[in-house]
Amino acid sequence: MKLDVLGNTPNAGRTTKPQILVLCVHLHEDRARKKDRDYLQPMAGLHIGSLVDRRKYRVTLYHEMWHGAYATAEIRPGEYAIVFLTGLQMDFDRMRQLSYFFRRAKALTVAGGSLCTLFPDFARQFFDVVCAGGVDCVVDVMRDYEKQAVKPIYFSPQSKIRDYRLDHRLMEDAGIHVPVHFIEASRGCSFKCDFCSIPAEGATHAVYDLAAITQNIDDSSPAAVVSALNACIRWFGSSTTTSPIIAHICGKSAVISAKTVASECGERS
Repeated sequence: MKLDVLGNTPNAGRTTKPQILVLCVHLHEDRARKKDRDYLQPMAGLHIGSLVDRRKYRVTLYHEMWHGAYATAEIRPGEYAIVFLTGLQMDFDRMRQLSYFFRRAKALTVAGGSLCTLFPDFARQFFDVVCAGGVDCVVDVMRDYEKQAVKPIYFSPQSKIRDYRLDHRLMEDAGIHVPVHFIEASRGCSFKCDFCSIPAEGATHAVYDLAAITQNIDDSSPAAVVSALNACIRWFGSSTTTSPIIAHICGKSAVISAKTVASECGERS
């Protein structure tokens, strides 16, 4: 498929960008058709969409907890070139269901998440492409898609974080207006708690580069720095790493006072 023309679709003959849907499959835990304006879960879609070149593609973010269950009856053949599906363990059945409808509509389905990471060979039965490991797989998938050489399974070690910039416009364009933006300062964990799936996934603790963290703080809403400050205190053990980030937060935002910083540091120390 050429990058500027959609062929054999309802839009054939009209020059446009191929459409990509990033669908966060996070239904409520009781599986009811109700919405939940959770702040954290939409961030998964933000990271996936930010790794797609929006100069070449039109990217749409849809979050079932925010927008409601995706209307499968309204899926049109050829509407989307690629559909990225992501969800938690309990959402895997819903991901499989959505994949069926999108594959029937000739979209390339790409799935990621915990079960895809733990059992990629099992997951490939239900999706065209399985991403095991970190979200950074998206870059490799898009590279091979443009070469028309997509593989069934991609792996990105969760101990390594690719350098990329978050595009917060994706959430605004999707109507997801959150009071704070969460700034991811690190991923994974080196502890091995029995209740957590991270140890089984091999996702050891990995820290973002300081420049990437400060850039994401600058790109986000002013209220985001509160969450960033929490992340600094909670996840960074070295004061030589934490202090420059806190200094950057305080220097960039008027919403955090010296008193707020002191109280946050006191709570986390």
